[in-house]
This record gives sequence, C-alpha cells and structure tokens, in this order.
Amino acid sequence: MSGATAAAVPLSESKRPGNPPLRYAVPAAALRWRCWDGEMAVFDTWTGSTHWLSHAAAEVLRALLEQPEALDAVRLTQALLPGDDGAAPLDEDVHALQSVLQGLVRLGLVHEDAAP
Repeated sequence: MSGATAAAVPLSESKRPGNPPLRYAVPAAALRWRCWDGEMAVFDTWTGSTHWLSHAAAEVLRALLEQPEALDAVRLTQALLPGDDGAAPLDEDVHALQSVLQGLVRLGLVHEDAAP
C-alpha cells in the first residue's frame, strides 16, 4: 500500500500562455474503495494496486468522484476550499490541495487532461 504524498506542482503552471488549463478526472469504474475514520483504502482494478489515502487525499478523490465531468483546477479549488464569506482560500490550503492532487495523479488514481 502507498500514501498520496508528493511535492506540489503549482496548479497555476497549467495556466501558462499557449497551454490549455488542465482538468482532473477519476477513472471511477476502475476503483473500489472503503472509508474508515476519514481515511480511504482504494483498490485500482486496472493496475491491481491498493493505496491507503490520508483524510485530505480521500476528500479530493471523493470530490472528483462526485462530479459528472472533469474539473479544472479553479473549480476543484472552489469546491474544496470555498473560503470564508467569499474570500479567497488561504495560500497554504491551496498548496496542500496541489500537493495532494499531484500525489493522486502520480498514483494513477486521478488523470490530468488538457481542457477542450
């Protein structure tokens, strides 16, 4: 089993001029999961890998699983970090989200695609 921790790659890099923003999606049909006390064990039927996810990684994965279509970084951030009274989320929270998301991408549990 492995956890979803990795160095962050700023989501803003997906907004470089000339590059379409990245969108994130979960291959839901390939995943089987169980939750205990906010943590999640995920089995990927395509690879045969099992991953033990932290509470933060489980929240990101659940948010993506609940979406009927891929989310770009801005919509994912708004869904998970709405901020108080419409304020922007804290930089450290955005950085933590970026780190978790990139860890899930490296594990193959979340796919990155260029937006159409």
